[in-house]
Amino acid sequence: MALIIYMGKSPVSQYLVLNLRQLGFTRFESTVLTIPSDFLRTVTVLALTWSSGHFKEKVFHCIIPGCIEIPLFAALLILPPHGYSWVRFAIITLIIGSPSSHPIMASWISVNSFDPKKRGITIALFGTFHEIGSIAAARKFSSDMELRRVTADLVAKKFTEMMTSRTTIRETRFSYLYVQSLSWAF
Repeated sequence: MALIIYMGKSPVSQYLVLNLRQLGFTRFESTVLTIPSDFLRTVTVLALTWSSGHFKEKVFHCIIPGCIEIPLFAALLILPPHGYSWVRFAIITLIIGSPSSHPIMASWISVNSFDPKKRGITIALFGTFHEIGSIAAARKFSSDMELRRVTADLVAKKFTEMMTSRTTIRETRFSYLYVQSLSWAF
C-alpha cells in the first residue's frame, strides 16, 4: 500500500512550479510561492495526527486525506487547459497542503509490532516502499506530459487507493475482533 498511496502528490508538486513559471514568475519567486502549500501541509498533518491520537481512531483518519484530495483532483481535471492559472494554483496548493496519513500509518505499524526487532524491520520496509513509490511517481509522470492527462491518471489512482483502504480497513477490523475474541475466550 505504501507503494501507491503517496503517488498522487508527487507530480502535482512538480506542476506547481511549472504553473507558476507559466504565470511569469522567476525561479526564485516560484520557489517562494510554494511556501504556503508546505505550511498548510505541516498544519494539516499536525491537526490530523493530533485528532487521531485524541479520538484514538487511526483507520478513519487514514482515509481523510483521500477524501480531501479526490474532489480537488476532480476540480483540477474540470478546469480548461488554458487560462485560470490562479485557480489552478489555488487548487494545486490545496492538494499539496492536504494532510498525509504517513505519520499515523508509521505509528500504527510501530504499535502493532510487539517485538522491537520486528518493529525496526517493518518501519524500514514501510519507508523503503514509500520511497520506491515516490521514485516511481517521479519517473512515471515527466514534465513534458500535459497536466490534464496526469490529473485523470491521479483521480483513477485515488479511487483505487480508497478502495484498497476500505478493504484493508475491513481486514484490520476483522482481525482485531478475531484476536479480541480469542483473548477473551482464554
